[in-house]
Amino acid sequence: MRRDPVASSRGRALAEALLVVLFVSCSSSTSGTDPGTDAGTDAIQPSDTGQEVPAIDLPADVPADVPADVPPEVATCTTDCGAMVPIPAGSFQMGCVAGDLGSDCAASEKPAHAVDVPAFDIDVTEVTASLWARCVQAPACTLPNSSSDLCTYGKAGKEQFPVNCIERDQAAAFCQWAGKRLCSEAEWEKAAVGTDGRKYPWGNDAATCTLAVLDENGVGCGTGAPFPVGSKPAGNTPLGLEDMAGNVWEWVADYYHDTYDNAPVDGSAWLIPATQSQVARGGAFSDKAPMMRSSDRRSFNLHLDGYYLGVRCCRSGGT
Repeated sequence: MRRDPVASSRGRALAEALLVVLFVSCSSSTSGTDPGTDAGTDAIQPSDTGQEVPAIDLPADVPADVPADVPPEVATCTTDCGAMVPIPAGSFQMGCVAGDLGSDCAASEKPAHAVDVPAFDIDVTEVTASLWARCVQAPACTLPNSSSDLCTYGKAGKEQFPVNCIERDQAAAFCQWAGKRLCSEAEWEKAAVGTDGRKYPWGNDAATCTLAVLDENGVGCGTGAPFPVGSKPAGNTPLGLEDMAGNVWEWVADYYHDTYDNAPVDGSAWLIPATQSQVARGGAFSDKAPMMRSSDRRSFNLHLDGYYLGVRCCRSGGT
């Protein structure tokens, strides 16, 4: 019987392509694939070694039912994700007002302006190293910087210290895993000052180491380091928020602007224009008393991960 040369050529191409698929599938399954995974011969299985599976160019008439490399589903936090306090909707005066309570005002804290903030919830404490470890295990968070002895993550006995040495986007990823988000700058300040115009989270008394972890008689109240969260209950807000001043700076969602001219007045984050400069609030254990003021704000490059940078999350409320 005479053979059709075109059909014969297509048959060889099909056979060769299938042999390549079988070879790569077998190689992948023997180089680290989970033994419990059904690595069938009709599909290429991604290797657990981290090496890329080579692409295969199949003839146009050969079906290529090769599955896409889809990352595993990331588990989200459902229990013990950090206690929160509800902040009711309403207006407050944001920024620094000249006068007795505003003698330390910086230009970046002006002009003072009314902001109407919808209801939201905010974390009682700064995010701890222990809770961050759960996010890493999820896996939804990346490891903080560990180049400084002052970085708390992974250090024995520091589980209830605020996690620090994190970039802005790492902070945002944690909040998302926890079912929350970064606070807007307006939300953060309203939680710190309330509606009665307090200079500090606790009231108008001067900032000292009785009230906050700051640089008084030395960094970290003389210890050279941050404290476990909630170590200064005398400095809590009337609603029970801890360490809103001192310990570590807290990343918020807003990009930094030199003044409040044209800032949003609806409580939302100021995201235009996008820049590398991000706002953090609250001061740190390495800062002096004036930086403990609730209206004080600082600009940090969003890729900075210093030992003075941590986070506290918010969540939109319903009342």
